[in-house]
Amino acid sequence: MFTAQQKTPGLKLKICECFKVIFNNASIKKGWHCHPFLLLYEQKLVFDCCTIEFRKDHYMSFYQLQRTQKIPAPIETVWEFISSPKTITPPSMGFDIISSGDIESMYAGMIIAYKVKPVFNIPVTWVTEITHVQNLKYFVDEQRIGPYRLWHHQHKITAIDGGTLMEDIVTYQLPFGIIGSIVHALLVRKKLESIFNYRFTAVEKLFGKF
Repeated sequence: MFTAQQKTPGLKLKICECFKVIFNNASIKKGWHCHPFLLLYEQKLVFDCCTIEFRKDHYMSFYQLQRTQKIPAPIETVWEFISSPKTITPPSMGFDIISSGDIESMYAGMIIAYKVKPVFNIPVTWVTEITHVQNLKYFVDEQRIGPYRLWHHQHKITAIDGGTLMEDIVTYQLPFGIIGSIVHALLVRKKLESIFNYRFTAVEKLFGKF
């Protein structure tokens, strides 16, 4: 929330890196407020007193998380492990597959539904689609229903001397514009990192250290 003070007509005031205010006249009532929820979906808000313009590259920010891990196991074994929807996640996530039917054989177009508790122990439904599969090389899952505005997760494996290199590339975006960016900085980024840290340790316990 910010408060607009009396300014000269046409003056551009840079409140922060995400938006600026262009005052239309000098008769601005002291204490006028713009509620942050107005910032969610518009690039420009026009009022009697001023115009607010937002930097699209800020309020529509997307993020990318990349992780690699060397596993002392043949690529066939690692593929069987990573292509199972029974993902290793911290117990606090309450991860539970609720899809019916056969979910053991992965294929492009496959829909998998989960119940998960990402924050504050609140259960949410998360539905993903396996959009691309190349056996023993990679697959991609994308969110169809869930807490993210965008979720695109590439799972890659490559045979190396002594085992397999596993690589994850997660590209994601949160909803709610500027508020989502704040929540990402305070909570989401740390949560995702903790999930992958947990999996790294669990994989080492399962296959051994490289």
